[in-house]
Amino acid sequence: MNTIRKCFRDGGFKWMMLLSFLTAASCGRNEAPKPASSGEPLTAVIAAAPGKGTESEEKVYRSFRYHVVGPADHRVNIWAECWRDGKLDALSPLTRGRWCVPARGKGLDGYFEYKLVDGKTLGAKGAGAVRWEWDEDWQLDRVKGGDWVNDPFAGLATSSTWDAKKRWTPTVGQTCTLLVLRGDKQNVLSPDSTDEELARRSNTCLLLRARFEATKPAEQLDSLRLGGLDVQSVFMKTP
Repeated sequence: MNTIRKCFRDGGFKWMMLLSFLTAASCGRNEAPKPASSGEPLTAVIAAAPGKGTESEEKVYRSFRYHVVGPADHRVNIWAECWRDGKLDALSPLTRGRWCVPARGKGLDGYFEYKLVDGKTLGAKGAGAVRWEWDEDWQLDRVKGGDWVNDPFAGLATSSTWDAKKRWTPTVGQTCTLLVLRGDKQNVLSPDSTDEELARRSNTCLLLRARFEATKPAEQLDSLRLGGLDVQSVFMKTP
């Protein structure tokens, strides 16, 4: 009898351990992953992508297109800053931004394109003008917009960092500078310079930037959402 009790006791202990293991594994599998906190790594990649314009179109605009991939329950902010002689021009129509929040439990996988179109597409009346455009292609959602403004680079020697770096893998809360477009009367910057502080002191400088942030439960809805970004709010968080 004692032998039988011992076997039952040992076997019962083993079954309890197995049941506890399966329960823990099941809970871990069903629990939704928590968004990473600021500074923690995440599975996000931003990579420069080929433009979609034809050869003739490429002659009248500069296109900067990016493939953006982000994890579930994280939003991405993408914005442009216009700097003039070392100061942020917050009122410039070029200081604009966009945000994108994926559907609940979904990640991001899409394209963001920023364009500067030469005013000569309008003929004589377009002299001294440039059109900035943005084009977003997020899976099933696609939006675009833009406006004509005075050419901020008129009469300036220009250069960019488009060919300097092609891929970014940011952490949560980290601001990535995707592009620096600069214009200066004396062309004091080399075309491949990536010194942002120096670029900002140019006569005109455009910075295209991006940052991933964890979404709050109230932001996690059943469908993907897009909207205009208050650049001042994200600029205050940028080192």
